[in-house]
Amino acid sequence: MEHLVVSAAFDPWTATQSDAVRAAELDPEALAQHQAAQAVLHAQDECLAPGGGCAVLKAMSQCLAAGLMPPQWLSDHFIALYALVGDAQVGSWDKVFGKPFPPHTRLHDLRKHRRLRKAVHAAVFQAVIEEDESVGIELFARIAKRRQDLCLSASTCRDRYYEALAEGMPNPVHVREAFERSTYRDSSPLFHAFSNLPGTPSLGVG
Repeated sequence: MEHLVVSAAFDPWTATQSDAVRAAELDPEALAQHQAAQAVLHAQDECLAPGGGCAVLKAMSQCLAAGLMPPQWLSDHFIALYALVGDAQVGSWDKVFGKPFPPHTRLHDLRKHRRLRKAVHAAVFQAVIEEDESVGIELFARIAKRRQDLCLSASTCRDRYYEALAEGMPNPVHVREAFERSTYRDSSPLFHAFSNLPGTPSLGVG
C-alpha cells in the first residue's frame, strides 16, 4: 500500500476536509488518510504525556493502517519507549506502554459495546451522506427501529454515536459539508475511505 503522498498538492497532515474531498478525485484513500492524520495530531498531547503509551500505540496503528509515515514526534517517542525494554531498563511492556484495559474489565461486554458503537456510527454516516439526513434524536429513533438487531433505544444510539466521534471516527456532517463545497460529485470515495478505517463495519443499515 503506497499512499505516503497522495499528490504534490495534498498533505493529509495539513489539509482541510475540503482538500481531502478534492484529492479523492485522484485517490479515494485521501479521505481515510486525512481522517487518520487529524486523529493522530489531535492525540499528540495525550501521546507525549506521562503514561501515554497506549495512545502512542493507537496513533502508530492509525498511521500504518492509513499508509501514512508517522510524524517525527511520534516516531521519536515510540522509539524512546521501545528502547526502555530493548535496553533492559524496564522488564515489562505494560510498564512502558501501559495496560490496555482497567482491572476486571469484561472483554466480552467491551467488544459488544464497541461493535454497537461502530454499527451506529456507520448507520448515521450513511444516512447523512447518502440520504441527506440531519443528525438528531429523530434520526437515532429511525436507526433504532430500522436496526432492531442492535436492540438499542434512540437515546442509546445517540450516546454510541457521540462516543464514536469522541474516539476519532469521522463526523459525517463535516464530511458532507466538505463534499458540498467541492466540485466533485461522486460520493463513492466517501464510502470507500470510510470502510477502510480500522475496525469499521459494513455500512449496510438493514
